[in-house]
Amino acid sequence: MTDLGVLRNFLGLEVSYSSVGISVNQAEYARDVLTWFGMLASKLCHTPIALIASSDVGSPCTVENAHTYRAMVGALQYLTFTRSDITFSVGKLSQHMHAPYVFSKRVLRYINGFLHAGLLFKKSGSIDEALRLRAFSDSDWAGDTLSIDDLLLDLLFSWAQILYLGLLRNSPLFLRVLWRLNIELLPSLRLKFLD
Repeated sequence: MTDLGVLRNFLGLEVSYSSVGISVNQAEYARDVLTWFGMLASKLCHTPIALIASSDVGSPCTVENAHTYRAMVGALQYLTFTRSDITFSVGKLSQHMHAPYVFSKRVLRYINGFLHAGLLFKKSGSIDEALRLRAFSDSDWAGDTLSIDDLLLDLLFSWAQILYLGLLRNSPLFLRVLWRLNIELLPSLRLKFLD
């Protein structure tokens, strides 16, 4: 076994080290994807999907472009490893594999505007800070009221029941609520996004 040194580039992931922490991005891979689909010189876009999305997602592409569309969605799914900002948009694109839509180019234009976005793993001073999980998502489900409303209502109702019960963790009612969260809600969550 040989020591290859400090990790810099691995499977399209670019790793850089600084005094702040470790940064991981896929800028070169994103540039290759944009070049492959002819979008490197495209106009920039500030959001990966329309802010107010409806059930109408754009005009259908031709059948000849279906293979290219599937290849683009696959390439974008690999890019979501370090780009959580496009995860929802790529998920929406993958729901329309049977009928490719034009709005897929908006995601590529967004990536073109933010090529070097990625993950930053900050150094921490204490063990408490190191074990604290912090995350931020700027996704509002892009106005998708068809699939998320009743799920959120179930989730909020179940968590309100848990908070109301307080410290009564051994009560049958508390255990019933936990059972409901694990048995009823999570499978319905999975099914809603398989449509």
